[in-house]
Amino acid sequence: MSRWSPDDPGAGDADGMEDLVLRLASHLDVLSTTGREIGVLVARTREGWTGQGAQAWETSVSARAAECSTVEQEARRGAEVVNTYVNTVLSIRSRAMYAAEDLESARGTLRRAEDAWRTLQSDPDRDDFDLRMALGAVQCAEQEVLDCRAALDRLVVERQTLDDEAASALQTGTPPDWAAAGGAARRLPTDLFARSTASIANQVRALPDGAEGDAAARWIVGRLTAEQFDALLAACPELAVRLMRADTGGAFAARFPELAAAMRVRDLDERTAAIVAATSAMSREDLVLVSRMYPGVVGNLDGMPLTARIDANRIAVTAALVKGERRLDEVRARLAELVGQTSPDAMREFAALIEERNALVVANAWYGELLTEAVDTIDAGGSAVTVTGHQVVLFDPATGQFGELVGYAGAPNLAVLVGGTGTNTGTMADQRARAWTFVDVNRRDLAVITYLGGPMPQSVSIENPTARHAFEAVDPTYATAIGPRLASFANGVRAVTGATITVAGHSYGGSVVGAAEARGMVVDRIVHIESAGAGPGVTSIQDYAAPDTPRYSMTAPGDFIGTFQGVSVGTVLGHGADPDELSGVIRLETGRTDRADPTSPILEGFGSHSQVFFPETDAWENIEQVMTGGQVSVWTDRRDAVALGLMDPQYEHPMQDPDFTPATREVP
Repeated sequence: MSRWSPDDPGAGDADGMEDLVLRLASHLDVLSTTGREIGVLVARTREGWTGQGAQAWETSVSARAAECSTVEQEARRGAEVVNTYVNTVLSIRSRAMYAAEDLESARGTLRRAEDAWRTLQSDPDRDDFDLRMALGAVQCAEQEVLDCRAALDRLVVERQTLDDEAASALQTGTPPDWAAAGGAARRLPTDLFARSTASIANQVRALPDGAEGDAAARWIVGRLTAEQFDALLAACPELAVRLMRADTGGAFAARFPELAAAMRVRDLDERTAAIVAATSAMSREDLVLVSRMYPGVVGNLDGMPLTARIDANRIAVTAALVKGERRLDEVRARLAELVGQTSPDAMREFAALIEERNALVVANAWYGELLTEAVDTIDAGGSAVTVTGHQVVLFDPATGQFGELVGYAGAPNLAVLVGGTGTNTGTMADQRARAWTFVDVNRRDLAVITYLGGPMPQSVSIENPTARHAFEAVDPTYATAIGPRLASFANGVRAVTGATITVAGHSYGGSVVGAAEARGMVVDRIVHIESAGAGPGVTSIQDYAAPDTPRYSMTAPGDFIGTFQGVSVGTVLGHGADPDELSGVIRLETGRTDRADPTSPILEGFGSHSQVFFPETDAWENIEQVMTGGQVSVWTDRRDAVALGLMDPQYEHPMQDPDFTPATREVP
């Protein structure tokens, strides 16, 4: 029907199209009847067959019945579109026939007028009046030709518009990924989804490399149940690599236009709000699909629901593991080739590959743990459960970013815990263990996200050749680089969860938190834990985006971090003001090593830097109370306690006195 020309806009096999629609209608009736018969069969089987196998069969067959109904409805709608199209083409054909006849008649009139005019021009006895009249006749004929051609051109525009509208209407309801897959999808077997997982996996592996193959893979996974997808991903982990690739055909924007539009908003806060609005309008099924089909788009997208990010990043981690294992095989093969070669170039390459191999082994082992390790979490009912795999909400190995949700995603209180010097992907398990101590005692009331926004200093005293200062721990460049990322991440979590958000920074992480606040982070509570500083260049809470945010700080007596606190030269050296001394920040008591024993030693010295996370300490309880909005004990300076007569002067710190009880304050 598309083979027409500007001279014949009504061309096409309308009779053949009508016959096709009539034959299709008979098949549609069969489809409709088949769907109903399958439903009856399922109901009858349910009466005599029960158990897990029966339930699985019913789920599978019911899905196929639903597919029959969907195909029937979409094809019937398409038939209606074609019917309207054919009738309109017939109308255009009729009008085009008359327009073409008028045009041909006008062209004949023009030819005769031009002949008469040329005859007069060659006549030596011509009369000027007759010549002018002949020229006028030519001009009139030319205008008539133009008018007739314009009438035919209007029909050309109408036909083109009709074709475009019909194509658009017929594509509606057809998954954009199917259209993008082109021949790759059409070559798939028609009974693909009735086949075994192993057979589907083989079909996925056989897909051509490139955009069409990736689109076909997305179309396949978009039609699977959660159980089927999990089984396919386990059988064919290389599928994850395809799903993580960029969408170059525009299928994502066609399938999820509101979300795609939200992602194009330039202002970060406005974009987060737009993403939250777009995802709020999406069905649960669509959220599952977008995470499964486009994990590389939404896995690290601030403003996406945490559960969607977790689903997407499971695929991202799988893809990283597949690519890591492929690269490890390549490195090992090359190392085998280099064995025995003694040239300087070969030896340098050998050394570099040994280093890469070791890094790949470590990274791949970590990816495997993220996917298969048994970890503790909290279910929707508030019970502690063990699940397989970590709840990863941020995953970008290329930039060193990682975040893990510990606990229940719907908890009313949510803390983001930012580690300090020495934090890297290899030590995030320690951060998770710390987070779990807070979550385990609060169950459904608190969840914690362990956050790593990029490379952190790995040592206090050993110089890093890439650092700007002799001591990495005073180099603020890590904090200034991570600060904007943390701001976007935390703001997105707050917007999408509606939870009360606390951001806690430990050691160097305190400087990161301060940098994030200075770059626009607005959350409900801030707590600096043995913090390196209030943030690069920060001298007052007025330097933060939200000065009135409740802020807390704690530093145990004798903690070495005190050497660095407040030692700062703008944003070039150090980490800004000492948060313990900053006006508007409430300093909390670090207290005793055992809060249940008033005679236990106070928390102090070098070891206190990490001991504040020991659950039996007063410091840990204060952190937990900030995270959950409870009651905290406030730091009391020795001089203040002595002046009030509350402490024996022999004690250096008030909490050394078993009879001393610090003041408390409610956390808003």
